Amino acid sequence: MFGHKEVQQLISERFVPLAMDDFYLRRQEDAAGKFFRSVADQGPRKGEGGATRQGRYAFTVDGVLLGYNNNRSPERMIAMLNEALKKYDSMAGAKNAAPTGVDGVDEDGRYHRVPPKDGAVVKVFTRVLELGEDGQGLRRCAGETADIGSYRHRGFGAAVDHLWIQKEEIAELEESLAKHGQSGEPFFLPAQLLARIARFHLADNTRGEPPHWNTSEIRVQDWKCVPGDGSGQFSIAGNVHLETADGVRGFEGKAVGNIAIQNGKIIKFDLDVLGEFWGDGSYTRGARPGRNPIGFVFTLVATPSPESSIPPQGARWLQGYYEAAR
Repeated sequence: MFGHKEVQQLISERFVPLAMDDFYLRRQEDAAGKFFRSVADQGPRKGEGGATRQGRYAFTVDGVLLGYNNNRSPERMIAMLNEALKKYDSMAGAKNAAPTGVDGVDEDGRYHRVPPKDGAVVKVFTRVLELGEDGQGLRRCAGETADIGSYRHRGFGAAVDHLWIQKEEIAELEESLAKHGQSGEPFFLPAQLLARIARFHLADNTRGEPPHWNTSEIRVQDWKCVPGDGSGQFSIAGNVHLETADGVRGFEGKAVGNIAIQNGKIIKFDLDVLGEFWGDGSYTRGARPGRNPIGFVFTLVATPSPESSIPPQGARWLQGYYEAAR
């Protein structure tokens, strides 16, 4: 939907776009959370019993709701945006006066997520794939022109997430390199990092927020790290098999990559995981039937930006995210 040209044009030219996570905002006991809930309370999702307030809201800076939408139809989104503009243009008075006290000074620390200090942020792209015309190589799915048959996939764009790596994990990798660099003996990624990648970043999130894997669902993850030429580089290769106990959802694939560390900092993190995914989750229905190819690409955020500070989707329970192997 957000790939639709008219939707993009309307939002970029007539609105100030803002993306926030309802999971945090509906719980935050601070000015930002209260402001969001005051806007949502004017619409159809009032969060009874702590329920989700997910959706797309158009509102004035002083918190007047102009429109609400929560479906994937570009046409319905365009209609909502145009109706919101009509309401805005017809309003009288100070409609551009920003509310006070929402600058983060009183931020609810329970839901405050920032990238790990002296750690690393890795961008993770997920895309469903299909066989090429020759029936051999893989390519990106043809999107809206693809034959989706009777299933409702709609996840043909690339999904984006962030992997957070802690300072202590980088130090452990550097120590392993120092220990095994001369002999060339393989070593392993830190256990928590290895499990974090599998549990929270090898899920099909192309249709929305997926269920993440439990530790018991990691059947195989035999990735080995092999030191390079002594300059702090090493390669990664191995297999991964994730599957629920009932077998209805799973992923099997192979990982290949290269990482470089210099003076306690990751300066390169390139990892590709390619394989077959099957099944869907309670809130991400519409997966392609059977086993289908999917690819995950991990690449280092070398120059941080506001966008790169968006927390991993799996970091809502931050301790559980970092201690993924437990």
